[in-house]
Amino acid sequence: MLLQRLEPIYPFLSLIIVEPMISAGDGHDLDQLRKRLVKSAQDRKSEWTSREAALLFLKVNPGTMKWDEQVLKAFVVRYSI
Repeated sequence: MLLQRLEPIYPFLSLIIVEPMISAGDGHDLDQLRKRLVKSAQDRKSEWTSREAALLFLKVNPGTMKWDEQVLKAFVVRYSI
C-alpha cells in the first residue's frame, strides 16, 4: 500500500493483503492477535482534555512509550482537532 506513493512506480500483477481483523476464525493462528487488537480498540480513548494529557498518556502507554518524544508530539498535533 505504501509503495503506491513511491518513485519509481512498482507495477503490481496481484496483491495479497493479510488483515487479522477480517481473517477466518476458529483456531486460526491470528485469533490471539485479533482479540488483542479488538480489546485495544475498545479501550482506546477517543477524546482528551488537552494535548498535554494525550502526550502524557502516550509517554507511558506500552505501545507508544518507546517512540521518540518528537514523534509523540507530532502525532498529538497531527491527530488533534
